[in-house]
Amino acid sequence: MLKYAKKVFDKMPERNTFTWNSMMNAYTASRLVFEAEELFYLMPEPDQCSWNLMVSSFAQCELFDSSIEFLVRMHKEDFVLNEYGYGSGLSACAGLRDLRMGTQLHASVAKSRYSRSVYMGSVLIDMYSKTGNVDCAAKVFNGMCERNVVSWNSLLSCYEQNGPVKEALVVFARMMEFGFKPDEKTLASVVSACASLCAIREGKEIHARILKSDKLRDDLIICNALVDMYAKFGRIAEARWILIGCQSEAWCPTPVW
Repeated sequence: MLKYAKKVFDKMPERNTFTWNSMMNAYTASRLVFEAEELFYLMPEPDQCSWNLMVSSFAQCELFDSSIEFLVRMHKEDFVLNEYGYGSGLSACAGLRDLRMGTQLHASVAKSRYSRSVYMGSVLIDMYSKTGNVDCAAKVFNGMCERNVVSWNSLLSCYEQNGPVKEALVVFARMMEFGFKPDEKTLASVVSACASLCAIREGKEIHARILKSDKLRDDLIICNALVDMYAKFGRIAEARWILIGCQSEAWCPTPVW
C-alpha cells in the first residue's frame, strides 16, 4: 500500500498541501518518521496539519526530543497545535519527564478550545503522573467535566506508581461506584497496588473478578501482576499455578517470571 501511494505521489504533475500531507501520513502510519520528515522539508508550504503530524509522529515513535523540537519550532512559526498535537507534545514531556515543558503546555491547553476534552484531561493526568506530580494529576482529574475509563485508569496508575498507593484502591472503588467497567489496564494497576500494600483480601477479590472474564484472565500484563502479587503475599503455590496457566497459552511469547 505504501509503495503504491509513493508511486502515485511521484507521478503527480502537480501537488498541493493535502497530497503532501497525505504522503507524509502514509509514511508515519508505517513508522517511517524520518522519511516523513524528509518530505516535510521538501514541502513548499507546510501548513498546520503538516506541523502537527510531525509532532505526533515523533512522539508515537518515542523520539520525544524531536517531537518537542518540532513543537517549539511550530510555535515560533505561529502555527497552532490541534488536539492530538497537544496530546503528543504532552506525551513527549511525559516520556522525557520534563515537568517544566509539560506545565507550559498545560497552560496553553487551558486557553484553548480543548481545555474540556476528555482525551486532553487523560493525557495531562498521565503527564503529571510520569513527572511525579500527583497533586496536579488529581487536580486535573477532579476538574474534568466528563471522564472515561482512560481518565480513571490514568489517575489510578498515578497513585499506584507514585503513592500514596492506598489511594489507588479508593479510586478503583469510586470508578466502580460511578458504573465504569474496568479493563485490563485498570485491573493490572489495582493488582499491583494490592501487592504493594500486601492487601490479600482485596487482591483475591480482584483475582476472582478477573477469572470471570476469559479476555482478562488471558491477558499477559494481568498475569504478570497476579504472579507478582501472590509472590509478595508469600503464596508461592498460587503464583506457580497462575504462571503455569499463562505459559500453557499459545499466545504467551515469553515467560512471565
